[in-house]
Amino acid sequence: MAKSQAMDGRQSFAWILDVATEDTTASTSTSLEAGKIVIVTGMADSDSGFGTNKSMINKPVLVSKPLTLKTGDKYRLCTPIFLGMAKDKSLNKTKNTQDVTVDADGATNNVCDGLVSISGSISCSFSVDGEGYASNYIKKRFGNIVKIDSTGKPTLTEAITTEKDLVLFAWNARNASANDIIEFDVVPCLFTGINHSASYGSSQSFDIDFTGNATDENGYEAATVQMDAGLSFVQLLVTNRAGMDQAAQASA
Repeated sequence: MAKSQAMDGRQSFAWILDVATEDTTASTSTSLEAGKIVIVTGMADSDSGFGTNKSMINKPVLVSKPLTLKTGDKYRLCTPIFLGMAKDKSLNKTKNTQDVTVDADGATNNVCDGLVSISGSISCSFSVDGEGYASNYIKKRFGNIVKIDSTGKPTLTEAITTEKDLVLFAWNARNASANDIIEFDVVPCLFTGINHSASYGSSQSFDIDFTGNATDENGYEAATVQMDAGLSFVQLLVTNRAGMDQAAQASA
């Protein structure tokens, strides 16, 4: 893998992944196009396009090059919904430790239960929902949304406050070079707080807090993804985001 240099904060992006509700089952001629994002839901008995480790089931795959699948491979396609209003992103992972130091120890001795706690936040500028933004997708986790169109007709989007979401972070993507390693995090999370703030003399803010989980309701798992020479994937993801946003917004 090529070495990727440290990046400033503006190199990062964030998306919500809207996961298809049904599996796609591969045939002998199935190939995933570069730029696609999928969750693996099944693997062929041999020569799976998703590798040899069956633990890849329920993990995300970001397709950087056309990927040939085998009969028996299954996946669910993800539609990325761009958090275009985001500015600052934070992802925190911690483990609990217990002090088990005894008199015979020459220094502090700790053990860990192995459980990882995940939390984070996304600081945004306030935006009314539209192309390139996913604020309504988050707002519906906290309350009902009534949209009134230009004819005066109201449409209700009912609140769904208990459902988990998958968030995708790309940490060093904006100005990546062709041979850089691009690092991503896919996090199943519950949005736990939103704060809309308006202060005289400054831009309005819309800040989001979340708590991570081992899985979402479907068993899809968190993962850090490191992509060698991932520039083409990032370009496809960013170039295609408007059309994907529009499709996803229609269902939000």
